[in-house]
Amino acid sequence: MIRRDANGDESNDNSKPGENGVWSLCPENAGRKSFNVHFIKLPIKIAKAQGKEPPVIDPNGLIYVLHEEEAAIRANDDLKYPLVVRGNIYDCVDWTLTSEWDDDDYTNFQSSKINTHWHFLQFDNQASDGVITGFSYEQSVRPFTMLEKKNKKGLPPPMNTVLTAPVKMGAASIKVKNAGQYHVGTLILVGADNVKGNEVARIKEIKGGTITLTKGLKNAHPVNDIVTVEFVRQRFWVDADVGTVFWHDHAFGATTWPHGGFGTFIAEPVGSTYHDPKTGKAIRSGPIADIRTVEPVGYGVNNSFRELMVQVHDTVPHTVNIVTAGNPPGQPVEVALEAGKTPCRS
Repeated sequence: MIRRDANGDESNDNSKPGENGVWSLCPENAGRKSFNVHFIKLPIKIAKAQGKEPPVIDPNGLIYVLHEEEAAIRANDDLKYPLVVRGNIYDCVDWTLTSEWDDDDYTNFQSSKINTHWHFLQFDNQASDGVITGFSYEQSVRPFTMLEKKNKKGLPPPMNTVLTAPVKMGAASIKVKNAGQYHVGTLILVGADNVKGNEVARIKEIKGGTITLTKGLKNAHPVNDIVTVEFVRQRFWVDADVGTVFWHDHAFGATTWPHGGFGTFIAEPVGSTYHDPKTGKAIRSGPIADIRTVEPVGYGVNNSFRELMVQVHDTVPHTVNIVTAGNPPGQPVEVALEAGKTPCRS
């Protein structure tokens, strides 16, 4: 995905489809979609109160969200579910991942790291699988929201800092609180938590608290905007109708999965658009969507359809041990396991 600018310098942006042949992954004229994904921790109401029974709440919910939808999700219990996004056949999908799951003692042992591991896709398992074992390159991220760490246990603090002065659009230098942790040539994410203004820049020079960039910034940034190296960019090419593609965290999976640390990508017919079933407005994510298309969606079947993506995980054996609220009171975990099983009928 390496791209060169007109002057021959290495670009900060991903290559355009077809720009570098097979090295662009996607061919020329491919459709484009991009997702800025945050991994967040928040209380999730798994079941609402019924009569005298209190609601079932997971206080340590962990889900992927689209950055532009994060505020609405945090404010609305009905939106707190694992992420579902879509792309059309022949789309080129660019994916930027960051994390807000700070270090703690009880969910990540002061060592928070997350990534995305995709099923049903072809990938180079050394560099784009998400799994970080053996000789694989680092593909996970630490939380960009941690600006300091007082607890000496676990992993060292992530390489984050903040702007100490506002920056105008087009500026080619920034002043930050801690520039010494970075290196010339490194890519940094400026405004990591800025919904409208986050962007990738490359370091040209470091002097004291001033970082000079290889080119001017595309956006203005206020003081205290977060600067970090804790981000991962991925790209995939939807070259076939693979249907439902499941992904999950593979850095702390045993902890994150029971709390919601997974999601789904759905490949849709070429040229499709996705809409809210109630309002008809275009949507970027969600388990329920009206898919508007004139393409075949099955043998002998064309045209639009309503889609419901069901993700079942709250009764798997590990979850009833992690989220114990709602389990039968005074009964062993085995009773909760039995209660969650679906009987088989012949």
